[in-house]
Amino acid sequence: MKIALLVKYCPDSEAQIDVEDGKLQTSGVKYSVSPYDEYGCEAALQILEKKGDGEIILFSLGPEKNNKGLKDELARGAHRAIHISSPEEETCIARIAPQIAAVLKEENPDVIFCGWKGIDFDCGITGTAVAEVMGLPHVAMVNELEAVDGKIICHRQVDGGEEVIEVTLPAVITIGKGKKEPRYPSLKGIMAAKKKPIGEKSAESLGLKLPDAKSKYVHFEKPPAKQAGKKFEGPEAVAEVVRLLHEEAKIL
Repeated sequence: MKIALLVKYCPDSEAQIDVEDGKLQTSGVKYSVSPYDEYGCEAALQILEKKGDGEIILFSLGPEKNNKGLKDELARGAHRAIHISSPEEETCIARIAPQIAAVLKEENPDVIFCGWKGIDFDCGITGTAVAEVMGLPHVAMVNELEAVDGKIICHRQVDGGEEVIEVTLPAVITIGKGKKEPRYPSLKGIMAAKKKPIGEKSAESLGLKLPDAKSKYVHFEKPPAKQAGKKFEGPEAVAEVVRLLHEEAKIL
């Protein structure tokens, strides 16, 4: 079974990012693979462990630094990777989806996994857009899955319970937080990753004429600083609290 995994390399969830003149200052910021893509890699590894054979191919779009994220997932157990290079980080899905879809069509995987969203811009649209471009069925925010006879049985949480969806392959599945934590790369896996191939592609090598960006980020601001809270004690403070809620907070 050939499994494709889309990998987003983005600022670490604990990174502190400054904003200056409306622009993000990412110099010196630690980057890592988006956690939901790590869950996708774990799901792919579990499928291959049950089947006994197969291949996991990683795909990432962006600047050269993305290769570090690919190497991290190769160390977890993925077999090879393809880096779709671009001079800058693409943020417009109208340019992202065609490039990823073109490389996926060349590889013709049985199933395509990706995290349901990246933790940087939180758009949650890449998997859906790629499925649309490729004309494939798509199941979103899957927590648990099982590969059975050319199909994937998907489990996802919904209000008040769990939803089970059966999808025929090939298909695109976006992964939420699973029940099993992603495994840590072993020393053997880290050493093996150094020899695993990372292919290079680009819009030019794929023969793609990309549209101009339909959307772009033009300005960033930090949220306003929180004001100091007020503390009230004793039953005699009730009247003052009610007054403040009415006159200052204006919620009464």
